[in-house]
Amino acid sequence: MRGAFADPRFRRLLVGNTLSTFGDTALYLTLGIWAKALTDSNAAAGSVFLALGLPALFNPLTGHLADRVPRKQLLIVTNAVTAAIVLALLAVRTRDQLWIIYLVAFCYGISFSVLNSAGAGLRKDLLAGEHLAAANAALQSIGTGMRIVAPLAGAGLFIAFGGGAVAVLDVVTFAIAIAALASIKVTESGSGGASDATQPPPFRREVAAGFRHVRSVPLLLQITAVTAAAFSVIGLNETIIFAVIGQGLHRPPSFLGVYSAEIGRASCRERV
Repeated sequence: MRGAFADPRFRRLLVGNTLSTFGDTALYLTLGIWAKALTDSNAAAGSVFLALGLPALFNPLTGHLADRVPRKQLLIVTNAVTAAIVLALLAVRTRDQLWIIYLVAFCYGISFSVLNSAGAGLRKDLLAGEHLAAANAALQSIGTGMRIVAPLAGAGLFIAFGGGAVAVLDVVTFAIAIAALASIKVTESGSGGASDATQPPPFRREVAAGFRHVRSVPLLLQITAVTAAAFSVIGLNETIIFAVIGQGLHRPPSFLGVYSAEIGRASCRERV
């Protein structure tokens, strides 16, 4: 093995991250299917993905947090807390408990943000600069591959055993990710690590500087505005697809797993 893969710590991290990504992808797609099955409402199903996406507004806060506390500890705690929250889905039986699905989806979105920020920082401390890009590419490629397998697995489990089974699967993958992280020894940089004695600037000053920089570069401002507008429209697809599956294709909500797997396969083909 060469590069990042020669480091046993990264190999363990890769295994934990891969299985966790599998569980995450299976669950968050199942949440939409679950909401649709309980309510027969496309809006209710699409609102699951709105709850998942809203926490992206807090990304500056989660990045700030990841820069100021030990990242390994933050990752372990976030995985453990998210697993405990996911177990709340075992209480969902009827549409009266739909709010639990939305709450779990919202908390899941926050968890994604924290794990992405802290994970990126931990990999930077774990690997030399020349190996970091290859490691990130491997994780990205595996994440794309999971978009083929995980939706089918999640939908299949939902049909056979219900949404609770998918929740239990996800909790197991969280436990594996925690074990992988606990086995890794790394000296962390930043205020949360031992190798940096400087205190980072206040959060408000950093955010203000970021907005000033975006405003000061016209091209960057245009890209930011267009991207925000595009994603606000693309987000409608999460609701429309349930209408297409139900009224257009005359398929059950679980067919979203097949649709998502096909989208993932097309994405992989484009990358190749």
